[in-house]
Amino acid sequence: MIDLDALRKLQTIPGDYSVLQRAVAANAAFHPTDIYDGRYEETPGVKILCDWWNANAPETAREAGAFYAYILRSECFDYEWLKYVNGPSDFNWAECDDFYKSFSAVTEGFIATCPLEEIPTFAIFARPGWPTVLLAFLRGRKFNRIHPDFEGVTIGYFANGEVAFDVNLDINDNQVDVAYHSTEVLTELETLLSICL
Repeated sequence: MIDLDALRKLQTIPGDYSVLQRAVAANAAFHPTDIYDGRYEETPGVKILCDWWNANAPETAREAGAFYAYILRSECFDYEWLKYVNGPSDFNWAECDDFYKSFSAVTEGFIATCPLEEIPTFAIFARPGWPTVLLAFLRGRKFNRIHPDFEGVTIGYFANGEVAFDVNLDINDNQVDVAYHSTEVLTELETLLSICL
């Protein structure tokens, strides 16, 4: 069982729910065909959240260009509902303590994602009557590095420079653009937030 109060004390900065809502709305107006080819950090929703983070986080952690999400389990929805809404795609939710963690083919390579207490750069977005969302912020794609010991493996980093994941994909593969996954997170959040209106 997660102690949410204890987790709040560990968060880098507290989330601002109005910023999260603006990012979700901006993402809803975005069309995937508008941008591609490793430039998802430039999409409106991702930029809103990462700009907010980079303006408010400690100076050593101001290089965010992407994020992934945990959503606190709620009476609003359950795992079967999430799977139904998600439908057939490479995006899904995995159970992790009292949260559901977003993941896709790329982010299955994340390490240090559980326990949540070990994520070094995160914010909790909470508002009564709305889903509680934890966003873990990562550095942008330009910071990714080739694994020194394993060919074809890419290393990505949390916003403070600590290793977040290694994934069996070439560093030039567009799938390594974790900000693409961030746009998917915002699309999922649009559905979740809409049920609370």
